[in-house]
Amino acid sequence: MNFENAIQIYIQWKKQLQNCIHHKTIGNLDANHICQDNLCELGEWLYGDHPEKISKDTVFKEIKEKHKRFHEITGKILKRIENNEALDPNKELGIESEYGKVSSKLIALLMRMRVKTSS
Repeated sequence: MNFENAIQIYIQWKKQLQNCIHHKTIGNLDANHICQDNLCELGEWLYGDHPEKISKDTVFKEIKEKHKRFHEITGKILKRIENNEALDPNKELGIESEYGKVSSKLIALLMRMRVKTSS
């Protein structure tokens, strides 16, 4: 798993969601697809086969949990945009929002796993 790439992808999601909120459209994104946490590269890795050392690791388990929640929240935001709800990007994506907290934690956990797997 390329953790640096995964970290960059999850950082980019915030920018993509900000654009969706600003333009009031999700473009070619599929909210139902994005709600599923096993379809992206990280999700495929998380649900793949791993040595016991990784699958029982607390950081791995936390990543799996936060990753799932990230996809649920992101999908809900996209569905709200699809339903033409007026959203405030600061309220939905700011550091105190659920998205902001889960996203920050997921990125921090990915950084920790990157260090763990490189040693």
